[in-house]
Amino acid sequence: MPLGSWWQLVKTVRGTNEVDLSGLVEGVYLLRITDADGKSHTARLVVKE
Repeated sequence: MPLGSWWQLVKTVRGTNEVDLSGLVEGVYLLRITDADGKSHTARLVVKE
């Protein structure tokens, strides 16, 4: 679930371990992943053209 610079939810994906990020504009996002056990993991994602 990438979050934009103003903490807006920009995409939600369920039931897969792959996420298509091709539609995201250049910038820095926070990617939050919740696994099957309910544990959340957060990573910084930098998108460059």
